[in-house]
Amino acid sequence: MREELQKKRQQSGTDTETAADENEDALLERVVVLLRDVDTRWSSTFFMVDRFLELYPAIERFITNDPKLSDTTLFSCVDLQVLNDIREYLFLFHSVQELASAEKTPTLSIVLPLYEHLVEMLRLLKTTLPNLAHIIEVSLRKLHEYIDKARTTRIYSLAMGKKNPLHLIDYSQQTL
Repeated sequence: MREELQKKRQQSGTDTETAADENEDALLERVVVLLRDVDTRWSSTFFMVDRFLELYPAIERFITNDPKLSDTTLFSCVDLQVLNDIREYLFLFHSVQELASAEKTPTLSIVLPLYEHLVEMLRLLKTTLPNLAHIIEVSLRKLHEYIDKARTTRIYSLAMGKKNPLHLIDYSQQTL
């Protein structure tokens, strides 16, 4: 596959390397393919979007150089920006999932503070990506639902007390 791409580039007769050529060369250093969404993998949508954005210059070049694909509609700059915004949104969830899974057995004392941190990050992202404010708001409501439900249980105070004994005292006084 690498040899075929290099031959096509040499046959095009251009000696000047453009940014697209440099990107293509970088992609030739490792074999990458588009990914599919996997229901059982938490971050698969993030990885899929991320890989698509990485490969898009090569995809665009492939489509424009193949006459059989001349009726294929390419992404506009706006489409790519929207997809990049979605990638940034998904990256927050991916990061939290990575932090939680860094522990062999994630516990409530790790996960709940991560949820609360995620809420803060989503609030900030809402101002940065106003076009995604509606989906960010839905995520915030769901996270608040989980956090509020967790806070009503005794196990929450035990879990948080394990991490921070002062929090256990504060929480137990609030529930009296």
